[in-house]
Amino acid sequence: MNAKLLLPFLLLAAACGVDNGSSVVIMGRVQTPVWVSTGCIFTPGMFDVGTGTLDLNGPGLYEMALEVQNNMTDPTSTNGQAGSRTWKAYEVSTRVINASDFYPKQVNVAAHEVTAADSTAVLPGTANLGVQTIVGQQMAGDIAAAVGALAPGEVRLLQLGVRLLGKTADGVEVDTSESTYPLQVCYGCLVTPPTCPTGKTVTNVGNCYPTGEDQLEFQCQ
Repeated sequence: MNAKLLLPFLLLAAACGVDNGSSVVIMGRVQTPVWVSTGCIFTPGMFDVGTGTLDLNGPGLYEMALEVQNNMTDPTSTNGQAGSRTWKAYEVSTRVINASDFYPKQVNVAAHEVTAADSTAVLPGTANLGVQTIVGQQMAGDIAAAVGALAPGEVRLLQLGVRLLGKTADGVEVDTSESTYPLQVCYGCLVTPPTCPTGKTVTNVGNCYPTGEDQLEFQCQ
């Protein structure tokens, strides 16, 4: 491509919001928050690298608090507007990454879902978190169909690829690159009430996420 054609091409790419995935970055999944009577306490900068659990006997929703870093800076030219590079997500794109050739016990299903995003603003040069729906009911249904029946206590593993689609305040499309997260699925491992010993009763404990995600829904107290 000669120099005369290269400059218009670059200008067109910038206008269309072409991005290499480094302008806005998913830093990680914030650790499962602490449940207190007044709500949920998240700790930014503390990330969970373990495997999540989704009980398919629940409502079929899996959420994550994702911390996002906005590496852009506001333009300093007279044409720029203050805060124009403030970024907000508008959709979450999740797919199941099929890697069963390497991990035979992993679920192999062609599942992809786009859900509305938590559009918390991320200012230029800062980080912020939003609670995003990673697995919705459509994808949960596709996963359940692929998994089939499971024995009590049995789980199946998935690898999820997650991207946040977003725009800056001045309308430029800027999406994150894909981040991967392991997720195991089960039937009843989190939402089935236990049989309590004498003197203990089944108690529904607080959970910062939907029923059937990561934490036991019931305990003997």
